[in-house]
Amino acid sequence: MNDILGPANAAYSVTDRPADTRTFGVADTWFKDCTSPDIEDGTDISAAFLNGMAAALRNLWRMNGVRNDAATPLVTENGLDDFGLVKSLQQLVQRGQVVYGVDTGVAGAMQVSLAPALIEYKAGLRLLIKAATTNFGATTLNVNGLGARNVVRRDGSILLDGDVVAGAVQEYVFDGTNFQLLSAVGRGLLVRNLHLYVNAAIGSDVNDGTANVAGKALASIQVAVDRAFSYPPSQYTVTIHVAPGIYGPVATPLRGGPDLLITGDAVTPSNVVINGGNSAAIRVNGPNTMTVEGVRWTTGNPTSAVSGASAGPSSTLITQYTESGYCQFGVFQSFWGNVEIRGNHRFTGNSAYLFVGYGGGGTVQISPNVILTLASAIAVTATVYATVSGAVLAPAPRAIFVNPGNLTGYRFKSELNGVINTVGAGASYFPGSIDGIQITGGQYA
Repeated sequence: MNDILGPANAAYSVTDRPADTRTFGVADTWFKDCTSPDIEDGTDISAAFLNGMAAALRNLWRMNGVRNDAATPLVTENGLDDFGLVKSLQQLVQRGQVVYGVDTGVAGAMQVSLAPALIEYKAGLRLLIKAATTNFGATTLNVNGLGARNVVRRDGSILLDGDVVAGAVQEYVFDGTNFQLLSAVGRGLLVRNLHLYVNAAIGSDVNDGTANVAGKALASIQVAVDRAFSYPPSQYTVTIHVAPGIYGPVATPLRGGPDLLITGDAVTPSNVVINGGNSAAIRVNGPNTMTVEGVRWTTGNPTSAVSGASAGPSSTLITQYTESGYCQFGVFQSFWGNVEIRGNHRFTGNSAYLFVGYGGGGTVQISPNVILTLASAIAVTATVYATVSGAVLAPAPRAIFVNPGNLTGYRFKSELNGVINTVGAGASYFPGSIDGIQITGGQYA
C-alpha cells in the first residue's frame, strides 16, 4: 500500500501506524489499515476519491461567493493559509447568508425563499427576514413552501398591529409550533382604526376578536378593552362591536390607551346588557376617552357605593342611545372626571341619584336637546347630586325629560361647593316630588 502522508522522517513522527480504538456504527463502512507497511492488505485510496474530497472542501470554501465590490473570492484560495477553510466557515456564519431571506408575501401572510432551500421546520431554527409590509394583527410565515406557520409574540400571543415593520430586518425563531418574533414585546403601535367583535353566544376570549363569527369573536367586553390597550394612545380609534347578550363590568386600565367606542344596539339598547354586579358597570380610568352607545347597564347592591357609568380622574365618558336599570349609587357619575350625555337615555330602575358630579373639575354635562325618558316609576334620593366641588351642567337648549311624574325624591341636592347649573331654567327644571336642597356651600343656578 502507498502511504498518503508518510511514513515521514520528522520530529515526533512514527513509522508504525498507531492503534485506533474508536468504534463505529455497524451500518457504516470505513477505510482499513494495512497489517504492515510492507503488506498491501489495506484500503487503496484512489485519485477519484481524493479529488471528490478536494471538490467537497473547495465547494464549502466557495459557498461565500465573491465580494460585493469585486469579482474575487471573499476568502482567497491558496495553499499557504492553513486556516483558509476555517475563515470561510467563519465568514459564512458571520454574514448569515443561509438564514437571511426577503419577504415576498403580503400583509398577514409572509413568504420567504432561502438558498439553499429549507428542508423542514425544526425547533430552534433562527431566521433573519426583511419584511415587505407592516402587519395588521395575525400573521403567518411560509418558508420555501413548507407550509404557513403562525407568527406570535414572545409570550405566545397573536401579533399586534405594527409588530412586523415594512423594510425592517427582524429575527424569527421556530419553537416547534410557531415562529416567535423576538422583537414583538411591550405595546404595539396602532396603525389603523381597529375593529374588535364580542359575542357572548359564540365567542371565546382566546380568539383574536377580528370578526363576529365562531373562532374569531371574543366572549367578554373587558377582554376586548384589554386587547385595545395593548396599544398606546394614537390618532386611531378602537371600536368594540358587541352582540346581544349579558356581559360583566367594563373598565379601562389606568394607563393611557387609544380612544374607545363600545357599540351595541342603538335601536334597542336593552338587547346588550352590562351588569356591574358589585362594581361600576362601566368605568373609565386614567387619561382616556371612551364612548358607549346602544347598551343598557345596571349594578348589584353592594355595601359600598357603586355607579352605573362612571368617569374617574382625568377621564372622559361619552354616552348616547343608552338605557339603565337599577344602579346602587348614580346612573351617571363623574368622579373627578367628565361625563358627557350626548344622546338619548332611558331610565327604568331605582337609583340613589340619576346624575352625580363629584370632585373638583369633575362634571356631568347633559347635552342640549337630549331626550331623557323616565320609563317607569323610579324612586331616588335626589335626581341630581353635586358635591366636593363637582358639577352637573344642563346648558340651553336644555334636555327634555319625558314622563317626569314617574320620579319621586328630591329634585336636586348640592353641597360642599358642588354646582348644579341649568343656565337659569329654575329650581323646578329637574323632575322630582320634593324641592331641591342646597347645603354646606352647595350652589344651584
